[in-house]
Amino acid sequence: MSDFPPQVYALSAAARELRLTLLDNQAKVSWVDACSHTHLLEEWKALREEYRMMLDESESAATRLATAMNAYVALQEYMDDPTLLDDFIEELEGLDETLSNMNFCQDDDFRSLRSRFEKLSNDINLLLRAHTAPVEDQTNASREAFTRSPQVPAMNAIATQYLSRFVWGRSDHVAHANSTRTGPIRAETTNASGKPPGGAGIQAMPAVLQLIDKNLETQSRLSRVALVDIKDKLAHEIRTYLTALRNSRSNASPETQLALRNATRRVTSSTGSWRERANALTEGYAKVPK
Repeated sequence: MSDFPPQVYALSAAARELRLTLLDNQAKVSWVDACSHTHLLEEWKALREEYRMMLDESESAATRLATAMNAYVALQEYMDDPTLLDDFIEELEGLDETLSNMNFCQDDDFRSLRSRFEKLSNDINLLLRAHTAPVEDQTNASREAFTRSPQVPAMNAIATQYLSRFVWGRSDHVAHANSTRTGPIRAETTNASGKPPGGAGIQAMPAVLQLIDKNLETQSRLSRVALVDIKDKLAHEIRTYLTALRNSRSNASPETQLALRNATRRVTSSTGSWRERANALTEGYAKVPK
């Protein structure tokens, strides 16, 4: 197996990890809003939705690219039939044009998302420093922060309600469901039993946001490898083969015939790799729940 399938599987795992982390930590952002008169939850939800749209786009891109790979492999069945040479070249040209119209790069989207999460992280850090006392017991510190907070009593009551419901206590069903999820980010937001870590969960938000940033950086890199770079590699192979075919047809010299034979060998030797890549993109990414 080449390095490509593991990279695709890693991209899929990172995407699933981030989606679950954004969902799991939304309640903590609600708590921050409740005691601070902020609207960070709206931004958090907007970021979740934007990321979901990016996932949809990347899954669609993976499916389209896998389809192009399979079409390329299927066309090779006709490469040795001289009576179908013109049709074969026309089909390859069409596939080349299709690939040239595919833009799978999400670098700008990832940069924008990371920038917005960075701003959110800065806002949360400021609020935590303003409303949380630096004592050893993080649970007691978070509770005491409300009593010392300059917020009105009504807001303290709302914040306490959020703490009771989302931070210090969640249903056994939710805790059990979350206990099966593992990963570097979840290690920051759950304890060994799989249950939320109490007030420390709020204090962990800056670390969680740092790991979210690292996750997005990883996804950006893997997405480029799994979609952009491999699409360019397929397009290059098709164009190189088309050049050899055209040269051989327009000038059937020994040199052009030799170049065509060499190009044909390269194409046939890569057939298995393209099948493997297409399967990884489809079964290892596009169809995998995230």
